[in-house]
Amino acid sequence: MDSDRLREALPFLRLRTEEPEPLILFLFLLMCAIIAAAILLHIVRNRKVRQSLLCDLTRLARERGLTEMDIALLRDMAQNLPRPAQLITSSYTFNITVGTHLNPLLDSAWDHHHFERITSIRRQLGFDKTPTNKSLRSTRELPEGLTLLVWNEDVVYSGFYAWILVQRDERALTIVPLIKNDFNRFLDLKAGTSLALRFWRAADTEYRMELEIHSIDASEHAVMLRHCVGLERLQLRDYYRLDVHFPLSFFNVSPEDNRLVSEETRIDASLPPIDTHVLNLSAGGLSVETVEQEEDVGERLIVDPRYEGLFQLAGLHCERITQEKMGGVLRIQLRFVDMPETRRSALVRQVYAHQMTQPSDEN
Repeated sequence: MDSDRLREALPFLRLRTEEPEPLILFLFLLMCAIIAAAILLHIVRNRKVRQSLLCDLTRLARERGLTEMDIALLRDMAQNLPRPAQLITSSYTFNITVGTHLNPLLDSAWDHHHFERITSIRRQLGFDKTPTNKSLRSTRELPEGLTLLVWNEDVVYSGFYAWILVQRDERALTIVPLIKNDFNRFLDLKAGTSLALRFWRAADTEYRMELEIHSIDASEHAVMLRHCVGLERLQLRDYYRLDVHFPLSFFNVSPEDNRLVSEETRIDASLPPIDTHVLNLSAGGLSVETVEQEEDVGERLIVDPRYEGLFQLAGLHCERITQEKMGGVLRIQLRFVDMPETRRSALVRQVYAHQMTQPSDEN
């Protein structure tokens, strides 16, 4: 484009400097006012909703008999909760919120009055004891007197050691060894390291967790552990498997006889038993080996009801999971089926007791 044609186009490229027309200015101001009103309405509405939710929290707290100081503390902790009333109705929400509020105080203000106040609130709300029909989700729900199996995965010794939970408060868990001399195996521990723990809860299942050490009192043989939320609740297939060795006999069960066998049941002596050797055992099943059988091992077996041994296995039904032949030896994986919870709980307790009575030698 030559300079003459460019000069002709310049007037059209200049910015407009004229005043906007009154109608356009009015419409622009009206749009700004509408936007500002919408934002203000949204803020006011959210504030009213929030105040209503906090009022619900206050009403429920008063119904539960909490003091005004307790309610003020709960309202302060509930500022970021979408449903503040869940602090009163949900132990899980209560434990998460309490942990978020108290954890920063552990190192900076150990004697802060909020620890005792929240302990009182927990007791008033009934969150200090969890019913057995509800799973545990926080270490703040563990009952005092609980037996814990403890080990340190970073140390070269093997085996579990039984410790007792002697105190649980909002600050920490305090545990001591069941056998005082076992404390000597943990002398290398220090604050900030982690311990792996597991325990069995009656009428429930096994739990596992990993907790950080807050402090150690060597004179009292005590270890204080920080709280955590999110316990690992084991399912049936995850029950701890104990290495054991003892003989055990089974009988095949026909499909039409697929039922529990009572203590009064008598086994026909003409039925050939399947003699095996148990390799490992858990509350979920067991692994056995035997010589190759002339007759096929069925899909369903029953432990000899006449069995009297270390573990309560007599009359239990088992289902075959896998079967492997190795040089004339048949190795079979079995899981318990139709097992009453009372029998399962008793078996878990026996497995735990067997572990605690076995020596744990250092490698």
